[in-house]
Amino acid sequence: MTYSGGMWYRKTIVLTPSQAGSSKVILDLGQLVASAEVFINGKSAGKRLSPPWQFDFTGMVKSGENRLEVLIYNTLGNYYLTTPSRYVGSTKSGLIGPVKLLID
Repeated sequence: MTYSGGMWYRKTIVLTPSQAGSSKVILDLGQLVASAEVFINGKSAGKRLSPPWQFDFTGMVKSGENRLEVLIYNTLGNYYLTTPSRYVGSTKSGLIGPVKLLID
């Protein structure tokens, strides 16, 4: 695969009233390459350019269905596989995980 750019990951998560009202709701994306922007219910929860790949959803989630969207951008490593360059690098890409929703 030689794609370099962004990829969307989308999921609907269902929370109980107790979970949605918790004092801490954190999304931990585990491992990824190379940057992440996260949205919950259409609102930005932040951007990260380096680990830890965690996003605080406290006060942003609701009881019932919540729309989670994660935009991951990889590096140009894959592109350089088919283009002569001295910048060939790692081709590891995307959301590697494990992804966890931490509710406290």
